[in-house]
Formats: sequence, structure tokens, C-alpha cells
Amino acid sequence: MERRFTASWIAAAICTLATGCDPELQTEEHQVRMTTRLQSYGLGSGHAVVEQSTVCTTFTGYRASSVEPPEYVEAEDEELRACYESRLSGAASLDEAGCVVLDEPGAVTWELVRRQCSLDGDFGDDRVLFDVLPLSATRGVFDLAIPGPTEVLGYEVIQDLPAGYVVDPDATLRVIEDGLEAIETAVARDDRLERVAVSDARATAVAIEGSPSFPAADEPSTSLRVQARAGDAFQVGLSLPAGELDVGRVEVVARSEIASISLEPVVVRVADTDVFLALGAVAITRDADGGILRGAPVEWAVVEGDEGPSLADRDEDGAPDLGEEASIEGACDGAAAGETRSLTLSGRLDDFQDTIRVEWDCVGAQDEDADGCACRSRGTSPGSGLAGWLGLGLLGAWRRRRRRAARS
Repeated sequence: MERRFTASWIAAAICTLATGCDPELQTEEHQVRMTTRLQSYGLGSGHAVVEQSTVCTTFTGYRASSVEPPEYVEAEDEELRACYESRLSGAASLDEAGCVVLDEPGAVTWELVRRQCSLDGDFGDDRVLFDVLPLSATRGVFDLAIPGPTEVLGYEVIQDLPAGYVVDPDATLRVIEDGLEAIETAVARDDRLERVAVSDARATAVAIEGSPSFPAADEPSTSLRVQARAGDAFQVGLSLPAGELDVGRVEVVARSEIASISLEPVVVRVADTDVFLALGAVAITRDADGGILRGAPVEWAVVEGDEGPSLADRDEDGAPDLGEEASIEGACDGAAAGETRSLTLSGRLDDFQDTIRVEWDCVGAQDEDADGCACRSRGTSPGSGLAGWLGLGLLGAWRRRRRRAARS
């Protein structure tokens, strides 16, 4: 029971804005549960936030008992908020809506002092710390340049990523026109590629070559919608409450520039657990000079495999999703403890094709209440001699969710 609950807690914590839900903001004492409209994920007390950001939260539940990991009783925001008095220390203020305005750089403590209210329970005082960074200590980057967190809310995250999966933050991003729907951006620390939270950030673009267009988003978003064709180029930036950040140049290329495609394993795993939120593969696409091309509309298929697992079909058209990443769903549905399953996947684009066999062990029986797939996984590419761990990529799942949101 503890392993399953921990999996769902981690999954909730990394929920992003683009999925249609706000990310959870983990407090110091875990007495209350809340979501925030900050643009980030995996937010915990002490997380870095850009100056002049506004932290608006919604209280969703309070701690039910002293057991670990915490379990919560659902509650309405207004009713639970009435149980606490807010006290701030540091360069911050509360606005009329009860949002925390992080005015200047420095350490900020938001204390939640328990007071009498209509809710029964033993939940008590809590607090959230913010590491507020000056704009000068941050940089704008393509989301593809951030390798992902090494820690999420106290859980160590282990990644095994193929060469080319994470792009050079200072290099031009070259994208295949058929796979271009949106450009994802992020704010990172200037001294290291670590994600920084921000509010009300909006991705911007200026055409450099050709005639790309950028449909306006209804709300501030770090996702830039793009309509472009081969030969177009544009410069991407981020507009933040504290000022402007440059992100980088994007060039759109034709499919004819593809020289090779190889399927590679990707894994991002929570250490000391068997928590993998999905299984998948990525197609690494290169041009004649060995440069990475992103967004290849690869056609995926299952060549051979066990019954149960399947490739994702999010548009429900009866065929696996096109794209540079493939996700296996239902990997451990109905599995017995210790059962080994496998799928052999093929990826095809024009005259290019590769195959990869994915094998994974389901370490415990799964049920409909389990969140994610508690599986150890491994993958091999027939004929290539390549072997490695194959699993989700938390990164890939986050990116796919953001692309779906950009289309809506």
C-alpha cells in the first residue's frame, strides 16, 4: 500500500500546467495540500522562483493522520484557508486575493499558522519557503535543453538518456516541418540547467527568415504555437513580469534533410522504488552532418509482444501516435508479481526504419487504484548490440502533455 501511494504522490507532484491541472506545491510539514498556478512542476518548499512572480494557490485538502506518507481529506479552498493565518517574512507581500507576491530576490518564508475553524482534525502549522532569484541569475532555454530534475520533492531521480535527447542550450534548434506544432520553453538558473518557477510567463517570437506565424495563446504560456514551413527561421524569447529573456533560434527544415534515424532507450526512474510512470522509446534523427533534427513524425507499430501492453493512441484514431517518442501504456495491467513482459517496436519514416525490443519486469500485481506502473524495465535494439534500461521518460511524458495542450 505504501509503494502504491508513494507512486501516486510523485505523479501528482509532477503534474504540469499544460495537462489542465495546476502543479501541487508541497509544504514543509505536509499539513495541507495545495496547488499553485506557477509555471513549473515538482514544486516543493525551497524551490527557486523568479523575482516579481505571484504565487496563487488553491487549498485542496488537509492531513488526515500522522502516518507517512501523508494522506489527505479533501476540503474546499475557502473553508480550509479559514483554518490558517498567513505570515510572511522576507521581501514579499500578500495581495487582495491572498496570493504571495515575491517582490525582490532573497529568501521568503510563508508561514501558515493554525487557528480555530469549522474543520475537525489534528492538522497543524505549516510553511513554504521560496528561493527568489533575480532575473539576472536566470536564462531562457528550450525545454528540450533541460535534462530533468535529479530530485523531485525529496525523491532522487535517476536518468539514462541517449546522446542527442537533450539539446545544447546554446545551439540553434532545428525542427522538421511535419513535426512542428509548438516550441516549449522554460526558465533555468544561469549557472546550471535547473528549472526555475515563474508566474505569467509568455513565450514570444520574431521572424528572421520566411513567414512563420505564431497563433496567440489565450493565457500566458511557456509554449509557443507555431505555423511554419521549411526555410523559416525565428528567434524565441520569454516575457516575464521581471523582464525579458532570450531563448534561442529555431530553424525549420524539410524531411529531405534526414540522413538517419535510430531508436534509442530512455529511462527516468525514481531511485529506491520501482516507479516508472510509462514505458517508451525515442527516435534520434540526424542530418548528413550528424546534427540532431527534432520533431520527426515517426510511424510506430508493435511487431511482436505480450497481450495487454499497447502503444499510446491519444487521438483515438485506432493507430499509435505519430512522433519522435513512443509510449507504451498498460505495461503491467493484470500482471502477476515477477512477470516479465515485452514488446518489439518498429519506427518508420519514409525510407528509414529501425526496431527495438522492450522488456520489463512487473514487480508486483497492479490494480486500478495504482497510479503509474511500478515496473523495472530494460530495452535492446536488435542487430545494433545496444542495451540499456528503457522506461518512461518523465521528460517525454511532460513534453507530450504540453504539445497536446498547445493544440487545444
